[in-house]
Amino acid sequence: SSPNDSVRPDAVQAVEVLGREALPVSTPVDLAGAVQSMWTAGRNSEFVNGVMLAPGTGRYEAFTLSVACGR
Repeated sequence: SSPNDSVRPDAVQAVEVLGREALPVSTPVDLAGAVQSMWTAGRNSEFVNGVMLAPGTGRYEAFTLSVACGR
């Protein structure tokens, strides 16, 4: 997400951190609105909860993303 723009839609992408470098491991997923907040869902880091601001309605919407590792 962009820290300077809370109006335009964001995208999320999985990355793997190797040493000090973050490498993309998925294609970006476009969201309908601007991400306001994201956090892991409890102890299970395979799920992420988030809140975005929907541009069409001006209302906040919650979402959950899941990640499946191929290892």
